[in-house]
Amino acid sequence: MLKRYLFVLLWFPLVVNAGADPRTKTITLSEFTKLTLDVVPDLGTRFVFPFVLDEQSDYVPFTLKLTNPVFVSTREEGRHFFVITLPSPLEGGKMPKYLGNLFVNVAGYNISVLLRSTNKTSQHYSDVVFELSDNDRQTLIQDAVDEQMIAVKAEYQQKENELDKRAHAIALKQLGGLVLDGGDTERVAEDKAFELNDGSQAILEVDKLHKYADFGIFTYELVFDGNTHQALNILDVQLFGKKEQDEVEELIPSVYAMRRRLNSGDSSKGYITSDSPNLMAYQSFQIAVSTSLGNLVMNW
Repeated sequence: MLKRYLFVLLWFPLVVNAGADPRTKTITLSEFTKLTLDVVPDLGTRFVFPFVLDEQSDYVPFTLKLTNPVFVSTREEGRHFFVITLPSPLEGGKMPKYLGNLFVNVAGYNISVLLRSTNKTSQHYSDVVFELSDNDRQTLIQDAVDEQMIAVKAEYQQKENELDKRAHAIALKQLGGLVLDGGDTERVAEDKAFELNDGSQAILEVDKLHKYADFGIFTYELVFDGNTHQALNILDVQLFGKKEQDEVEELIPSVYAMRRRLNSGDSSKGYITSDSPNLMAYQSFQIAVSTSLGNLVMNW
């Protein structure tokens, strides 16, 4: 009889606690997701999502509403879950039957959960895990990439605007320096006619060299006489120079400006500027204009 009594005492707690072991319920999210959940006082149920929950997020907007204040929700920022709990009844009392709706809206999903109070631990789930379908998962990943790209582009645009402002300020400063320096102008007056790949004609004329303390500016003009309807596209303009006559031309760092497209009969004035510290040390120069109909190269 004693052995049987001891067996009952040892076995009984196992029966009582068996239903309280953690259990997980997995739900695949759809646009409208509905489920019923039994909540045991003090145990609580954790709702786990495949993304971080943030009320302020434009990417995954999140709202939570409980219709019955007996049920309590707790959540920490930057996490992908929240917990629903139900306080225990008064000491010696029995848990009343409480009902409440839990409404969650997140990332375009509308979740409705009917909450029911219960004393049966066998009906309790410790975790409700929401999963995405394969298609929704790919969409979410792509949306995350798109959002990141938008943020990167916005940051890049801001930095580019700041660089533009700095460049504008530097340009104004240099312009003021030109006024103080006065500069010197040297007439070049060299021109050359070219026959292009389609038989059209072009004339390149280098007009002047404007010399300042820190840089020099060559001004030129290009005239296009086409014999077809094909336009002349300007691809690049480069400046070369030789310090000695028996040396080969070396590329001089420079920037240029001119129209990029000329129709037959058009002419375009342009300039090429260099701040090379040795610009005035060159004895001869070469300008090379790359076009869609061939290269125009002139030495002086």
